[in-house]
This record gives sequence, structure tokens and C-alpha cells, in this order.
Amino acid sequence: MSKRFTETEKWEDSWFAYLTPTTKLFWIFLLDKVDDSGVWKKDQRRLNFETGMEIEIQAFIEDLGDRVIDLDDRILIPGFVQFQQGRPLTEKVRFHQRILKLLEKHGLEQDGKGQVRVSKGF
Repeated sequence: MSKRFTETEKWEDSWFAYLTPTTKLFWIFLLDKVDDSGVWKKDQRRLNFETGMEIEIQAFIEDLGDRVIDLDDRILIPGFVQFQQGRPLTEKVRFHQRILKLLEKHGLEQDGKGQVRVSKGF
């Protein structure tokens, strides 16, 4: 179990405020379920079981726009690591080493601004 920071101001953010209730639930589900690198392995059955709703993943990916990246069998929240860590990752920080290994495993990297993206060599 891990603890995560949450943006309490999201409820005032017009981007979030105008999402449908189901899309809001999907977004919060993703924030809770991604691994420490911001990646969630798509699992339609698990999503529907956990939320108690029939949520069609692909439709909601489109609703979330550039806040998520569809990686076929996974979903990436590119700003997740930056938000949770508050700075770019470095090998010098022990917990960052774990995240960097996850990024490598997923074929991802962090850019100079802290956003996660698909590695250029992947």
C-alpha cells in the first residue's frame, strides 16, 4: 500500500468540473491504481468491479485528453511522477531508483520538465 498526494483544488478546476461523474470516477480510479511510474495495466473487469459501474475504458481515455496516453494494454498519466515527486527523478534518491526502473520496464523516460513519455529508443 502506498500513500499519494492528491490535488484538492481539482474540484474548482474547470477541466475536472465539467467531466461527467463517470469520467471523474475513472480519473480518480486511475490516480489511485497507477504504479509509481504513472502506468496502469488495463483491466476492464477489475475497473467495473472496483467502481461498481460499467465503464468503457476507451471512451473515457478520449474524455481525459492529453492527461493520459493510451499505450495499448496500459494507460500512462504523463504528469503523475512530477506531481507526486515534485521534481525530476535522480539516481541519487533511493525511491527514485525504483521509479526509474519501472519507467525503463515500461519503455518510458522523464523529459527535462518532469513529464513522462515513451522513450525515443523504444
